[in-house]
Amino acid sequence: MQILFFVIFTYRRLAYHDNRYTKLTPDTYKAWEAVEKEAGLQLVYNTGGVQFTRKDEMTHVIDAYAKAMAENNISFERLKGSQLRAKFPQFEIDDTYDTIYQPIAGLVDAALANSVHVQLARANGASILEHCPVQKIEKLPNGRVLVHTPKGVFQCRRLIVTAGAWINHVLGSIGVHIPVYVTQEQVTYFATPNVKDFTKAKYPIWIYHSPKYDFYGMPMHGNSGSKIGIDAGGPVVSVDTRNYEPDKTREQAFASLLGKILSEMAIDGKTKYDISKFNIDREAITNPDWTPTLYMGTGGKVPTKKSSTSKL
Repeated sequence: MQILFFVIFTYRRLAYHDNRYTKLTPDTYKAWEAVEKEAGLQLVYNTGGVQFTRKDEMTHVIDAYAKAMAENNISFERLKGSQLRAKFPQFEIDDTYDTIYQPIAGLVDAALANSVHVQLARANGASILEHCPVQKIEKLPNGRVLVHTPKGVFQCRRLIVTAGAWINHVLGSIGVHIPVYVTQEQVTYFATPNVKDFTKAKYPIWIYHSPKYDFYGMPMHGNSGSKIGIDAGGPVVSVDTRNYEPDKTREQAFASLLGKILSEMAIDGKTKYDISKFNIDREAITNPDWTPTLYMGTGGKVPTKKSSTSKL
């Protein structure tokens, strides 16, 4: 088995769209509380959680979340967009949005949690073999299992495989294949001059449901900015081909067009594309008081100047 500590933090919530997941979630909090008590460290931070979408797009998803939570007696509020905005002014949305607020939600410091689990396991008698991938497993006639690794062959009565993306590397040796796939994801941390408004005390975790992707965000934790990403939206890769480099495909989404514009400018001195908004004398460069602003959830609408929202 291989373990990689590459997730800095991840969200924790009671809200899921399917009753099979939702009914298990209350016990996840009990398990985390037990780990925190034994370790003497805080791993889970409650921030509240928000799900939202445009009413004409994915309201059926919000309905599914509400139904699953109601069936499991989990507290939540079904809010209009304006009501959510009143609660969290960071979200520049109106009543064309359908939202759910769930007060018991937050984030887990995943890197610290992984380390704590390993240390507590050792304290309770477990042997942790690092840098020791499973090469194959073998079932013996007596029902026991052999686990082959670079550090030796181990025999056990029961084997629990939690290999994640490497699941088929392990199970393939006994002819078992699980249809899973791996995607390479990329997140962004947005810095802000309004630091206090995006701390765990004031800013919830959130998921925006669109027809193509689910976008998610979290408050500042262990980094200088709010984390935003797309859930399972990256290219399909394998555990052997994935890497930790920035996604060049996403970085260069406009590279071909920009190359064409620049070549036209170099050869003809002009381009057929309207690039007036990107001139060197634009306000963002010439006005020392200009404030860059990112509005979440506007769907392309420009907010009014009366808005009291904080700016990333």
